Amino acid sequence: MMKSLLEKSAEMKENYSLATSVVGISFVNAMAIIIVTENFTRFTSARELACYSGTVPFHNDSGKIKDRCHISRIANIKIKVLLTEAAQCAMVYDAELRDYAERKLKQGKDKRLIINNIRNKFILRVFSVVRNKRSYIREKSDENGLESMNVNMN
Repeated sequence: MMKSLLEKSAEMKENYSLATSVVGISFVNAMAIIIVTENFTRFTSARELACYSGTVPFHNDSGKIKDRCHISRIANIKIKVLLTEAAQCAMVYDAELRDYAERKLKQGKDKRLIINNIRNKFILRVFSVVRNKRSYIREKSDENGLESMNVNMN
């Protein structure tokens, strides 16, 4: 059923192929983002989608009381779950995000915070490639053979 949606709209099909070019974003993730964003017309920025999906931390300040930042429980749980699963897989299979997660764990950061950051990275990357109409590709970036993710400028 979802594949038939892609066949009906050339723009949706192009946005789908751009979204799935981001490492870690699968068919289900891309289709969920396309449906939630109404093919990237509902939200004007990645920050709005991140807020809607519950990945943006909010301050809880009241007068003299300063509390840590927390993510809102008011969110689209389905998209949040899909992005969480993608983030957990990326922490295992994507070298760049695995290195990021290990670096943050060594700094003493909580694993849930790291997963939330990776969810946010996915949202920002998908919006970026769709907005710029350029696929997300891997490039070798340094002499140590470490891979990084860059937007292809061609």
